[in-house]
Amino acid sequence: MNSKKKGNDGRKRRNSNVQNSSSDEKPGKQNWAHNVIKVSTLVSNVENVTKRVGEMEHSLEILGAKYEAGRKEDADMKTDISDIRSYNEEIGGNVKRLTTDLNDLRERHLDLQTRSMRENLIFSGIQESSDNEESEETGEILKQFMTKELKLSNPIEFVRAHRFGRADKKPRPIVCRFKTFNDRELVRKNANVLKGTNYGISEQFPKEVNDRRKVLWPYFKEAKEQHKKAHFKREKLYIDGKDFIPHDRNKHNMQTDNNPANTRYERQGARPKYFPRRGPQKKNKVRNSE
Repeated sequence: MNSKKKGNDGRKRRNSNVQNSSSDEKPGKQNWAHNVIKVSTLVSNVENVTKRVGEMEHSLEILGAKYEAGRKEDADMKTDISDIRSYNEEIGGNVKRLTTDLNDLRERHLDLQTRSMRENLIFSGIQESSDNEESEETGEILKQFMTKELKLSNPIEFVRAHRFGRADKKPRPIVCRFKTFNDRELVRKNANVLKGTNYGISEQFPKEVNDRRKVLWPYFKEAKEQHKKAHFKREKLYIDGKDFIPHDRNKHNMQTDNNPANTRYERQGARPKYFPRRGPQKKNKVRNSE
């Protein structure tokens, strides 16, 4: 009996050991499978990160190339801007020189116009013989005017005389060109006998000179009222022998130019008959357009 019990007990212990060992094997297999899943997930994540890092490196390379291209383009733009600035400065200098030359040519042309009118006088207030008065009739009327109104024993010879301007209620003025400047001055200086009449005698000047004289006329009258010596030389006003420079009339500030050269010209009765020679001109740089 005892031997049978021992045999049964041994079988029971073996069965329980087998059951315990099988129950221990199941959790181990589950942990291994779980670890395999984790490792595969980690590998997948590493691959994704590696792929993204590669994409980022490629993007950085593209950005670097664009940055270098932008730097080169910026340097080229700065060079172009510097060239344009230099070119504009050169153009500005050329425009300034051209403006100076144009003003100089305008003054020379004005001087030539004034000199071409040097022997001319304008007679105003002389009645017209008819609406279609011919230049020959105008010449005869002017000769009669010289003897009757200017009290000249013999009329001064002249080259030609004609009327100008639009026909109006007032008679058109007569412009007369004398043979010499002295003949013209003889007639002009004799015009004081016309005071108190409707007749007038004046020098002929271009429009630009007349406009400048009109600006100076109030100062001329003011100087006369102050019993100063004042007279015109073409477009210039001289007061007490000095070239007058107009300023603000409200301040009654009448200044004169103390330049000895202008005073010398005034004494000579004429402006200088020469123009200063210009120095050699610098050749302008030609900008190559590439």
